Amino acid sequence: MNLFLNPSLEQWADGGAPNTEPDDWINCGGLGLEAVPDACPSAVPETAADGARYGRGYGFEGIGQVVETTPGQTYLVSLSYTEVVMCYGGATSSAWDVRLDEEVLLTTAADVGTDTWAVETVEFTATAASHEICFRKAGGAGGIDALSIVAQ
Repeated sequence: MNLFLNPSLEQWADGGAPNTEPDDWINCGGLGLEAVPDACPSAVPETAADGARYGRGYGFEGIGQVVETTPGQTYLVSLSYTEVVMCYGGATSSAWDVRLDEEVLLTTAADVGTDTWAVETVEFTATAASHEICFRKAGGAGGIDALSIVAQ
């Protein structure tokens, strides 16, 4: 069972405006994200990895959630990610950091292209009753979608 709420980033209370967070997510770097295609209908890629929307981050923007965990239990975190060409230009990079309580667990590849969604996973063992999992851009414009965390 996926412990993230709104894992496909479909719900945005403000319609996915720039520098915001999807519902149930918190800002954990920079100014927040924006929903594609809502904020930029001509963005590439045009389709999400899962559902109708995906989040676009730039620079060091990010989103996260605090999830309840069981100390000693192993968890698998996964994300779909891509490079994004936006309406207003800017450097593209698919690199995202996956962070556990601000410690980088994984940095994804920076050059997967804008015509595909790549998937990465990383495991961790819980050391507390809850942990903050953050997905934070590592430079450039990139998309993120289909986020999950499951107990192993």
